[in-house]
Amino acid sequence: MDSKEKVKQQQSRILESLMGWEQVVGALYARYAEMFPGVTEFWLRLAREEEGHAKQLGSLRILLREGHVFWNIGRFREEAIQDEVDVVKKALDGTEAGRQLALAEALETAGQIEDSILEAGFYDTVESEVPEFAKVARTLADATRQHAERISALLNDARGADRPNA
Repeated sequence: MDSKEKVKQQQSRILESLMGWEQVVGALYARYAEMFPGVTEFWLRLAREEEGHAKQLGSLRILLREGHVFWNIGRFREEAIQDEVDVVKKALDGTEAGRQLALAEALETAGQIEDSILEAGFYDTVESEVPEFAKVARTLADATRQHAERISALLNDARGADRPNA
């Protein structure tokens, strides 16, 4: 196997890991939709968007198969991405244990997840010679920032509702 093929395989595994991350985040948000009937649509919208993010990442695999590779993707260790997936899975497992969860706690968890996606910088730092990649990366970066902002706004509202009127 030549070196370019090895690079393509490694990059494909990283994309798969990132897709898995987006999918498990979507599953967590779908679970939150079940748990918080007052904001079901908020969570369902986020869950659908996360699934869309995974599909967009999947479209990048097509570019790999066509022989295009990404620059800077090597800075993402599959193990680090898996660590993030494990954090989300732990949060998801916590919703199955029958444990009562306050909306503010769910929002804080979601905010931390979105922040970790942004901090990973994949959508901001990885480049390719194909313009489709830049478009997908820009879309995903913007969508993730919007998620973080919407979650933060609802968290602020939830915290405000918990405060007694002065």
